[in-house]
This record gives sequence, C-alpha cells and structure tokens, in this order.
Amino acid sequence: MITELKTLADGLPKREKEIFNRIFRVYVSESRLRYPKSMEEWIKKRWKPESVVRQRIVRVENKITNESSLFNELRSKRPVRKYNACIKIKPSKECPFCNPEKFTPEDTFGRVRGKYCVTASNIAKYDSIHALVIFRSHNPYSFDEEKVSDYLNTAMEWFKLANREHKRAIYPYIMWNCLWRSGATLDHGHMQIILTSKKYYKAEKMEKDAKRYERRYGTKYWDDLYRVSKSLGLGFEFKGVKVFESLTPFRDKETVIYARSFNKKFKEAVAKVLKSFYKIGVRSFNLFIYLPKLGENDRVIAKFLDRGDLSHKNSDVGAMEIFATPVISDDPFKVAEKLTLTFHKYL
Repeated sequence: MITELKTLADGLPKREKEIFNRIFRVYVSESRLRYPKSMEEWIKKRWKPESVVRQRIVRVENKITNESSLFNELRSKRPVRKYNACIKIKPSKECPFCNPEKFTPEDTFGRVRGKYCVTASNIAKYDSIHALVIFRSHNPYSFDEEKVSDYLNTAMEWFKLANREHKRAIYPYIMWNCLWRSGATLDHGHMQIILTSKKYYKAEKMEKDAKRYERRYGTKYWDDLYRVSKSLGLGFEFKGVKVFESLTPFRDKETVIYARSFNKKFKEAVAKVLKSFYKIGVRSFNLFIYLPKLGENDRVIAKFLDRGDLSHKNSDVGAMEIFATPVISDDPFKVAEKLTLTFHKYL
C-alpha cells in the first residue's frame, strides 16, 4: 500500500534503504473534514464514511529528477460524468489508415513496409521529421509479440532512412497514443515516430539527471531505481529486462521498462506489458520510448501510462498536473501486484 511506503522503506535491507533515501523523500499527512447529515447516504454509496472524514495523503518526491506525485486512493471512486463510448475495431471505408497507400502521404524518401505495418508521413507534423507507423490491422489492440516487434523494427528502419536524408538528425523517439483519451485522432492502431537533431528537453534532462547521479554516487541511476523498486515489490525482471511501477507517476499505472539495448527481449517485454495492461482493464494509454542516439547501442527506457476509462467525459489532466504536481488515484503497489501476475501468464 502506498500509504505504508514510509514503513516499507524503513524495513528494507540496509543497502536498499540507503538507496531509497538517496532517491526519494516521502511525506504523509492527514486531512479531516465534516459532512452534513444530508450527504450521508450519498457518501455511503461510494466510500466508507471513515475514509472520507480522515483522508491519508501521501506525497512522494524523487530528489534526483525533481518529480513528485500526490496519492489519495479515495479519488479513484469519485463521481464522473459518462457517455456511451464506441470503439470501431473492424476496418472502415471512412478510415484513411485502412488504406494508407492511397489515403496518406509518404515521406520524400518513400515508405517503409513491415509485415504488419507501413509508414506514412504525418500530414500535420509535431516536428520537421515526423511520421506514422500504421498497423495493417485496424484493431488498436493488436499487440502480440510478433506484431509489436515488427512495428518497432519498422520504426527503426524509418529512422535510418530519414537519417540518410537528414544527416544531423540522430535522436529517435517512438510514441503510441491509443484512442482518444490519449490524444489519438483515429481509432486505427498507429505509432508516431520522430527524428531530431537536438534532444527534447525531457529526454535531455533525464540523461543529465542520471549522469549527475552516477558521478556523485558511483552507481547507475536506473540500476539503483530498479533495485529499490524491486525490493519494495514494485518490479520484476524478464530475460534481463527490468519492469517496474513508478513511485512518482505522471498518470495512473505509470510502468517503466529499462533495458540495456533495443533488442528482441525489450520488444517482447513491451508487447507483454501492453497485453497485461489490456488484461487489467486499460483501454487507452500512452507509450513513449526513449532510444539511444542512432549508431549507439545503449540504454532504452519505455514508459506506459493509463489514460482512463473511455466512457469518462472528464479529463484525467487538470491544473495540478500541468502547473504543479500530478494527483494519482491508483496505488502503484496494487498495480504492480496485478501487472506482475498478469505479465507472467504470458511467459
């Protein structure tokens, strides 16, 4: 339980406890309130009254990255407005991605065609070298290992071709926005791929933070972060690839994959996390993959986020998330337990 994080950290072995205190700072506070008799029945339908009048708030800070999150599980059961959400899983004549060769533009150097996907130049670009990996299947949940590996391999081939035309562009990024709550325009499964000549701010900061940590402590930040996460029961290893829940997530169920290189095992782990997400009820997600500079075989980080129920009208991002710090409903310990059990069913 995230509410017991301080106690759990204090009970870690000496070395893991030292690493935890080096990276994290935890605050626990209690908020109290009184509600009128007229609200009693309404509250009892949603929560235990005692959990409302005395709410335990946990704030976790990462001292290395300056990320932080607030946790209050009560928020996961707050009332929301809903509407009938309809996902079109089957191909449609109205979907341009169902016939990408005819209804999407291509890059000046052409398309890359994989077994299960094809690239297209994005018609409204994020950045100057920006394309799509469009899945041949309309179904946005087509993520078995073979298909996901093909999507990622196709992206890598596109990066190489784009680099031949744009020699200074050497920093690749892969992202996957699944359905409308994640920011996707179309239901049809697809990834976004970008190649830049200068690192994006968050990617550069992540690298600088890790290097500063290594200089100061003589150990690798991502190794230590995983070590302490695993010790707390938040992570596991799959064929050398490390998978763990974030203690400072931006949104619910933030899951991290850390691998030594962009290899077959990493791609397999990505597919298994996606399938596990689906199994535990995630229907809209963001995935971002931080890749090493082209030509280098270095650390790869993938981050996954749940973007919430497709039927919810309210946004999962508000002023707190944009201007202050994320407020999280899901307990990462409960998410880790579900994800671990589900993930290992696919081994």
